[in-house]
Amino acid sequence: MRKQPLENRGFPSRSYSHGSTIFCLCYNHPMTQFLTLYADWAYLLLRLAFALVFIVHGWPKLKGLKENAKNFEAMGFKPGNLWGTIVALTETLGGLAIFFGFYTQLAALLIAINMLVAMLWKMKNKHGFAGGYELDLVLFTIALVFATVGAGLYSLDYNWLIVY
Repeated sequence: MRKQPLENRGFPSRSYSHGSTIFCLCYNHPMTQFLTLYADWAYLLLRLAFALVFIVHGWPKLKGLKENAKNFEAMGFKPGNLWGTIVALTETLGGLAIFFGFYTQLAALLIAINMLVAMLWKMKNKHGFAGGYELDLVLFTIALVFATVGAGLYSLDYNWLIVY
């Protein structure tokens, strides 16, 4: 039995900006319409959790810059003092900026670069996907989302209309 076109099954025929049937199906279903009411809150939770990951990992690096420099030298990032400090500042200050939604796109772009380098370093050193660079890939992808979309409704960027 051949399926009827979407328009004949109760879905609108108008074109969405996304141009996607999936978009049309998802946003016309009563359950997803209800859930979209909480999309801004979900985006806030994602932003806060993402930021906390970087604050928690960046702060010890910033507190122990000498040890951090040695670790970066051992990994082959020379001079370790320079690269260790850049990563510590990026993770800590970038995490704080994203947490508050302040210059989120800039901070997320810097964190995305940070995670891309970490991911490529692990690939170069033959770390596998599972137990290797999968978390870096997830964090890189989330950073790209924040870099392109911004901080969302509940942020200083949105409420102060910071444009750059």
